[in-house]
Amino acid sequence: MITTVDFKKKFRFRDFQVYKDARQFVKELKNLSKIKFPKEEQYCLTSQLWRALV
Repeated sequence: MITTVDFKKKFRFRDFQVYKDARQFVKELKNLSKIKFPKEEQYCLTSQLWRALV
């Protein structure tokens, strides 16, 4: 019989590769957004992009 605790340990979402890949993708986009946008647009576009990523 599988208990709730065993189930949670076995199927932690942070252990899934798709979760790890998504986190890496978000990190890369955040780093790119700091570099690639023009200075005058950086604050508006960066904040919008970061909100959309979450």
